[in-house]
Amino acid sequence: MTDILLRPIIAMQVAVHQLREREDGQTTTEYAILLGFLAIAIIIALFFLRNVLRGLFSNAASKRLERTRQNPRRIPQSPRRATPGEQSVHRPGYPSTGPVHTSF
Repeated sequence: MTDILLRPIIAMQVAVHQLREREDGQTTTEYAILLGFLAIAIIIALFFLRNVLRGLFSNAASKRLERTRQNPRRIPQSPRRATPGEQSVHRPGYPSTGPVHTSF
């Protein structure tokens, strides 16, 4: 009789012992802590490098603006709408050539 009553208790003790010995939860927690420290390090680095990054992006934008001012043909133009007697021809990736007259 005691054997029937002790089996569930022993099975529960074995299950608790196996849960304590598993390292899956510990590994997940370690990765989460490491990811948190990495995020904090990135935020601190961005805080200290904000002026350098601002200068880099500003410099890149000004060079791009200079380049488009020197060669204005490279700026894509929006296509003009065709009137009823015209057909619009537009190929993706190319500037619009304007409407094409279909009636002669």
